[in-house]
Amino acid sequence: MYKLPSTRPFSVFISVLTSLFFVQACVGPGQQSTSIIDPPLSNTSKPKSTTLGIYATSDSLTEISHALQENAGIPDAAILENWLYRLSEVLQSESGLSRRSQVHDLTLKIYALQERHLDIYQYFFSFPSALQSNQITLFNACVALEFHSCISELLGHLESQSLPKYFNDEQLLGSIMAAEQNKIDEQLLLIGQGLQPLILRKDKKYTIWDSLKNILINSGSREKTASLVRLWMQENKQALRGPELSSLLKKLDSYEPKRIALILPLSKEYGVVGRAVRDGFFDAFLTKREKTRESNLPPRTQDQVILIDSEKNSVEEIILKIENWNPTVILGPLLKPTAEGIAQTNLVDGIPTVLLNRINSAGAAKGREDASKKLLQMATPIEDEAIALAKNMTANGYEKALLIHNQDAWAQRSLEAFRQIWQGSLETSFFRDIKNITGSIGKGMKVSESVEREKRVSSVIDASLEFVPRSRKDLDSAVVFSSNLELSAIIPALKFHFADQLPVYTTSQSKRGAYKNSRVKSTELPLNLPETSVHSSGFASWSSLSDSNEVDFFALGQSALEIAGWAPLLYREQKWREFFYINSAIGGLQIDSSGQLSRSVTVQ
Repeated sequence: MYKLPSTRPFSVFISVLTSLFFVQACVGPGQQSTSIIDPPLSNTSKPKSTTLGIYATSDSLTEISHALQENAGIPDAAILENWLYRLSEVLQSESGLSRRSQVHDLTLKIYALQERHLDIYQYFFSFPSALQSNQITLFNACVALEFHSCISELLGHLESQSLPKYFNDEQLLGSIMAAEQNKIDEQLLLIGQGLQPLILRKDKKYTIWDSLKNILINSGSREKTASLVRLWMQENKQALRGPELSSLLKKLDSYEPKRIALILPLSKEYGVVGRAVRDGFFDAFLTKREKTRESNLPPRTQDQVILIDSEKNSVEEIILKIENWNPTVILGPLLKPTAEGIAQTNLVDGIPTVLLNRINSAGAAKGREDASKKLLQMATPIEDEAIALAKNMTANGYEKALLIHNQDAWAQRSLEAFRQIWQGSLETSFFRDIKNITGSIGKGMKVSESVEREKRVSSVIDASLEFVPRSRKDLDSAVVFSSNLELSAIIPALKFHFADQLPVYTTSQSKRGAYKNSRVKSTELPLNLPETSVHSSGFASWSSLSDSNEVDFFALGQSALEIAGWAPLLYREQKWREFFYINSAIGGLQIDSSGQLSRSVTVQ
């Protein structure tokens, strides 16, 4: 019995897909391709049909249909190929909807017998009408190919009872969550192979899978998620198939009060950063308490927080305070050296810990590698935004970019992260200060080469020319890693060098500030988007930070409170680490194999 794969590392997905493409390319007409779906038992138990001759090109649709019935013998490969040819002929000459529908059904049935999953997937783009009566056939093909987005789309249209019995509900949920985790990567993979993502027309039906996915992704805190899931299970328990999903969802319940140790730099050089995280954390903490009072949920008045200044306390002193206070969750430290020091202690083995930074795996507790793998790491590095830009631009068809950057360390890191993901051509142009921007962009646009050509021609003919420099026309986009002030100089410089038609992409760090331009698309925190509803308790003024880069740390504090509730479950349950994906104040969060909470951010 085939089982739907749960959330696997995306590299495994790519490997499986690549191997399937290779197998499909190497299979000759009529041959069976290797598949990860168990072949029908009838392949070995039923005799081959001798009803129709191999060269009987006039076989009717009725005869082909009869031969493909379950109680008939399965024809050999050559006959199947001959029927496919016959069906394609009928399709080209037939205009009647009923007959065309019959041809679609028979063609897809033959593809399924041959386990030609890619052909099935592509067939629906050529003949969308075939989907109406063949959704299960497409579903099986997408399962075989591990196209999680396709599976998730179909689950929004299929009734649970109509699904093949060998899929249990926990496995289906795994594929739904994998579709969210790998949405852009799967889209890019399909584009790279000349395929299209499957997007079905939405109807008014809101399925149980739509509602469960929405609860798990958008509820935020574990407590709210568990409360809504309990209601979901009461409403849909009759539709569940087997106990696996119920057992998994019940693990969300948590009644123990939290005792959170929050370790931040609150003084000295990095105090402004630590205080922004603190303000975001307590803004969410107090808002949550207000909402609990307004709702019918039991109050969690026993939740407590101890705040430790990592600038006034050494690692040893921090450890002593934690041991004396005995927290249920540790959040922080924020600064990398202190985070690495805490990661090497026994604390992180027994107490769910979320470092508010990313450390090298070598910084994990030595000699306790298995225990330390549970350690979680959450941060808002600028590299995440550069990666999001590269993926978004690739998905939108851009292939030749001009990248303009200053010499700041964060811009250099952004450049390297962008370069690792970007698969098109890349022309880079850097500047040391704002006075050099126009000349730097001119070099990137190769205006100087145009000037040199004019000089050579003028010299050859020994006469001056009326001349306007011509910039290159092969670029289709521009990327900027600079300050907001520098961005305000870059946009007119692009226009000066005849590149004002290029769409401009940048990060939130470049976009925030006094200069605004609707032509520039950028990454941004969900917290800072106009459509985001911010419920502030009044502890800190979020609006005063919204146009400052400190808002990243405020959002980090808000997300830290959410993860504090999830951390005990994520420490105990590997399955939930695989399924975990939530939309938070810093972006969509999921956990990679090293325990890092990687994030995805929007571009708009």
